[in-house]
Amino acid sequence: GGVRVQCWGAVGGGGWLAGAGGAAVGLVGGGSGVVPLMAMLRLARNTGRADLVRLLVSVRSVDDLLYAAELPGPEVTVAYSRLAPPGAGRGVVTPPRTSSTAR
Repeated sequence: GGVRVQCWGAVGGGGWLAGAGGAAVGLVGGGSGVVPLMAMLRLARNTGRADLVRLLVSVRSVDDLLYAAELPGPEVTVAYSRLAPPGAGRGVVTPPRTSSTAR
């Protein structure tokens, strides 16, 4: 059972985005581990391919979130493990609300 996924480490350069072959790329990081992922997200955004990236960032609290002003976007989900801001779940990752899922 379960879903089979393929994982690669960062190998440098921007070829990873072209190598995605049109499939979304899942990026997962926490704390300072988000630094290389932010470079990847910036590349995707700057080349108009943010639709191919989904970034999940885990942090303890809002104060621990690196790139807090730059991260927000439909391709980014932030999971808070200790102190979540009002309206955000703690330790639970849910899809972002869109006009089709909002009630």
